[in-house]
Amino acid sequence: MTARTYVSIGEVLAQLREEFPDVTISKIRFLESQGLVTPQRSPSGYRKFSARDVETLQFILRQQREHFLPLKVIKERVKEHFGEGAPAAPAPTSPEDRAARLERMASVVAALQEGPRDAVPALASLPQAQREEPVVSDDTIDDVAPTPMNAIGLDDLLEISGMSAADVTQAEACGLLRSHRVAGEVVYREDAVATAKVLGQFAKFGIEPRHLRTYANAVDREIGLVSQVITAQLRARTPESRQRAAEQASEMAKLGQSLRAALLRRALADLLGN
Repeated sequence: MTARTYVSIGEVLAQLREEFPDVTISKIRFLESQGLVTPQRSPSGYRKFSARDVETLQFILRQQREHFLPLKVIKERVKEHFGEGAPAAPAPTSPEDRAARLERMASVVAALQEGPRDAVPALASLPQAQREEPVVSDDTIDDVAPTPMNAIGLDDLLEISGMSAADVTQAEACGLLRSHRVAGEVVYREDAVATAKVLGQFAKFGIEPRHLRTYANAVDREIGLVSQVITAQLRARTPESRQRAAEQASEMAKLGQSLRAALLRRALADLLGN
């Protein structure tokens, strides 16, 4: 018997957008909260959508698009169409489960703060329950800013950004995203979360990560300029010299942003004939 295949919410979103380009992760979550679809959950709390779940979502969205029906009526149609296998109301996450997730999250963050290369030894002494995949609560993920305390796993990155797993792999290959491995688990820090959100927005225009490789190349060249200025400061290896290097690098980064913005405005004006 073939094992049942599940997909993440980000992959579901990618499938649905082929027919419903305006659908969002928030929309999928809302339909779940109304009991119209009930994906399974992994031990770490990730949503796992079956092919039947995806089919149900497609059915619901077609009913809304073609018949403008309220959810109460659509829910009855789902039951009629899919029979007794129609989704039931989802079970709420218990406070104990949420506390356990936060505890696991804290242990991973503590290791990450020591730096990704030192993270595995730092986690080796933790109990197995605290070495599981880090999770940001599904109930609050939309409201949490990407800070170091929010280092997350792949499924949550897909959910936040709307990217597909294939796009994330492509973005890493192009140097746009960087992951870190902690105790055998792949996690993404604040810079990757912020970048993934931008890449997800570019995807709305049909632009894939491979098309954005030039941005990574431009950053590499810009860092080359910055390093020429601050290398002497870094070689001094004193707290004062490192502080000066940080200040100079920050100032040059701001200048670079201002220059790019000015040049882009000029280029857009030329493009639009202004």
